Amino acid sequence: MIFRFYFFNFLAYFKRKNLDTIPWFRAILLVSLTYIILLLVVVGTLRNIFFPNLSFNLFRLILLFFDFNILYVCYLNYVKAGKDELIMQEFTDHPLNTKTNRIWCWIIFVLSFLLLYIPTLIKKL
Repeated sequence: MIFRFYFFNFLAYFKRKNLDTIPWFRAILLVSLTYIILLLVVVGTLRNIFFPNLSFNLFRLILLFFDFNILYVCYLNYVKAGKDELIMQEFTDHPLNTKTNRIWCWIIFVLSFLLLYIPTLIKKL
């Protein structure tokens, strides 16, 4: 439910902005970007422990494969067969839809970029 609200927050924002692009596409990109960053933090932290001899080019190819899969899974879970409209209807009048919670979604999105520094900090320790 939390992940659907996270998607709803971005979808509602881009629908209100009334841009020329498809709003669910931008919302999917932001949600999948957050998932990808979390994956990068976990893999980047554990890469040197479990796979010290893995070449960087192979590592990038594996991550690229996972990136496309995450984007496709987000599309299937949030948009396919009109699920984006169902999510909009579900959360429009939901008690979770408050200004504070919407601000927290944006804060989490911005802070997820700071998570990329965790593997570097762990490596330096």
